Formats: sequence, structure tokens, C-alpha cells
Amino acid sequence: MQVGLKVWSQNLNYQKPAYDLWQKGVYDYIELYICPNATEEQAISWQDLNVPYILHAPHSYSGFNLAIPQNSDKTQRLLEVEVFNRILSPEFIIFHPGLNGTLQETINQINIFKNIFKNIFKKALIENKPAIGLQGEKCLGASPEEIAIIKEKTGLGFCLDFGHAICASYTQNIFYQDYILAFLKLNPEMFHLSDGDEFSAKDQHLNYGKGNFNLKWLVDCVGNKKVSLETDKQSKFNLADFYQDVRYLKQYEFNC
Repeated sequence: MQVGLKVWSQNLNYQKPAYDLWQKGVYDYIELYICPNATEEQAISWQDLNVPYILHAPHSYSGFNLAIPQNSDKTQRLLEVEVFNRILSPEFIIFHPGLNGTLQETINQINIFKNIFKNIFKKALIENKPAIGLQGEKCLGASPEEIAIIKEKTGLGFCLDFGHAICASYTQNIFYQDYILAFLKLNPEMFHLSDGDEFSAKDQHLNYGKGNFNLKWLVDCVGNKKVSLETDKQSKFNLADFYQDVRYLKQYEFNC
């Protein structure tokens, strides 16, 4: 299991504690969410940490909704991602399928942007979503069938978000381990993991041990691949919560 620290491009406050934990070997890479209006100066400051990166493109709440055609900010958001891609040389760049639109529109837009931003989309992964968004929206890519169609029609890889899959399975009244096993057949390149409530349709991003997910089983599913820890951070000045979450997960890895 290769552990990733998930932070946002504007979280410059976490750079010093992130560097300290990297020096101690606590994690293996940083997954950086590119916020709207992210700058080249921010990208350079993250480069100074000399850490491997994965990027997460902006999603619908940041004005980048692949499922609808009316969105004038998409190109600008991708230009910002392109700057971070050039400077940080990430292994993958993760995208959400979008909200309240159609799967076909998502596929169409991915294929259009693939021709314009070739350096971004040759590294692109699509991430599965809950069936219902945090504000009650319809999420695209909530089922293994929809992710399979996106992969087939676009050639993108796949990032399996366990929490999103568990939320979607609850919405459809399917046992979540069966739902995740169906996603695993799509050969995800990497994973996202937080704790949460297996009897809820809403994603919660709880710290490990504060929910009821079967974390040992989920760690077993990860195997030797990358998993970004998408858990809460209570402090703006340190990453103590993240450090404790890493230790919590490692107990399951070592006991496999």
C-alpha cells in the first residue's frame, strides 16, 4: 500500500508539516486538488517539497462540470491544471464525471478536451461518485456500469473511491462489498479512502475509526497500489490527524 496525503493547491499552510512527514517516511506521495485560479507560483512552491505528485482536477463545485455543456470556465480550469502538470509532473490526474447532466455529455467533453490538452488527458483517471451529491444532485459515474462505459468510450483510467462506492451502494440497496468487487473488476489504478457510515447516501470523509467501514477489508482491496487518504484535518497548522490516520491504516496492512 502506497499512502497519499490529500491537500488543496491553496493549502500552503500545510507545506512545512507535509515536508516534515515526508522526511520521516510517513507517506509516499501528495495528491493535490487544483483550486480555481491556482497560480504558477503556488505550483512552484509545491515543487520545492520534491515529493511525487498526483493531481486532482477541479470538480463541479469549482466550476468544472463535464456533464453539462454550459460552462465557460472549463478551459481556464484546464489551463491551470496544465501549469501544475508541467511543473509537478504527476503520475495521474483525476477527474469527476459531473453532476445533473448526462453520461454522453461527459464522454463527449472528455473526448473534446483530450484533443486540446493531450498532456493532461494521457494521465487522466475518472473517479466514481456517490449516486447523490452533497446538495442532493444527481452524480454521474456512480455505478460500475457507468464507469465502464466512460472508460471504454474515452480510454481513461480509473480511480476507485471506496467511500463514494459505499454511498452509492446504500442508495441502490446493494451490499457494499459486492458493489466494490464489481468496481475492482475495472482494474483501478489507484484508490481514495476515508471512513464513514455504510448506512448513509452522503459522503462524510471521517477520520479512521470514527465510522463503521470495514477498513481492514478495504486495505486488503488496495494491495500494493496507491491510496489517497481523504480524511478530515482539524488543524490549519499541522497534519497530526493525517499522521494518526496513516498509523491507523498501517495496523491493518501489517496484519494482513
